[in-house]
Amino acid sequence: MPGKVERIGNDQVLGDYILINHGGENYTLYAQVDGIKVAEGADLKAGEVIAYVGSGGEVPGYGIHFEVHENGRLVDPLTKIKREDQKW
Repeated sequence: MPGKVERIGNDQVLGDYILINHGGENYTLYAQVDGIKVAEGADLKAGEVIAYVGSGGEVPGYGIHFEVHENGRLVDPLTKIKREDQKW
């Protein structure tokens, strides 16, 4: 989804992170990232590269922490991601 970079930061648990505002109280959070390619306040298009998978924070090894917040509530991100081969 398009959005605006609300915050870029570092957290002891999450490592480097990017918080994107998609309008209203709808946000996505990408944490444990590396090589951040955007700046705070940047307007983003859907599909734009914002960072790469990293290894920071308390989780060992490489990975990404992804959250979806709708109307101020945390929701299961798997309910929001559609793969090309899925009909739902």
